[in-house]
Amino acid sequence: MLSPKPWQPWPVIIMACWIWLGICAGGLILHVANPNPKTETEQSVSEPSGASGVQPEEAAKDPAWQMFSLGVGVLCLHGVALAAIAGLVREHRTTWSRAFGFDEPDRKEALRLAALTAAAAVPAGMLLTILCGLALQAAGMEPETQKTVQLVQSENAPGNLLALGVVAILIAPVVEELLFRGVFYPTIKQQGHPVLAVVGVSLLFALSHANAMTFVPLALLSVALIWLYEKTNNLLAPIVAHALFNAANFIMITSGAFPS
Repeated sequence: MLSPKPWQPWPVIIMACWIWLGICAGGLILHVANPNPKTETEQSVSEPSGASGVQPEEAAKDPAWQMFSLGVGVLCLHGVALAAIAGLVREHRTTWSRAFGFDEPDRKEALRLAALTAAAAVPAGMLLTILCGLALQAAGMEPETQKTVQLVQSENAPGNLLALGVVAILIAPVVEELLFRGVFYPTIKQQGHPVLAVVGVSLLFALSHANAMTFVPLALLSVALIWLYEKTNNLLAPIVAHALFNAANFIMITSGAFPS
């Protein structure tokens, strides 16, 4: 069973608010820096025929602009979250190893379970995503692929593709596991609500990806990652499983094997 973590509720709430402000700041920066796209009618009225120059839509597709947007997003979401968690660790006068079980002795078993969990989660997640897409169609709704998947599928610049891979495979699993499984889950559980901790954190994790077609698969993935954390008492296990899951999906997307 997962050992009690040192998190107190109010510092965690303050940390969550800080992260939310960071996300809002990132959105504001992108809104200010992003040129406002015009409709074809607006362009025909405001610009003479044959006018030259880069259109806002073209600027938004520029590799340099996409890299800037990616950098702002990572800094304001993952960067702020990591800084907030570091502040939480200092506030509780503990260490990263003690707080997240990184110093647990049986690391080989943790890594083995992580690999097995990822191996099961990849095909299960793919199947559930397809079924959810069919269910949405049956309900008269149009299923839409995740924005990040669309971005990878449409990306042609090798540098940007490499940056997306680093974010998806290395940065996101570390920060998301620290935040959802490492902080939010044990905080809620410590208040005497173990079921709410599993359900609430899993729903929040799925909701944070903002996609109806992957909501159920990601919620169930979160449950599996929580089980893995409880089983190993080491957050390294869900981090590795999450990274392997994302890596497998990234490879399928870039190779064209991912269903769209």
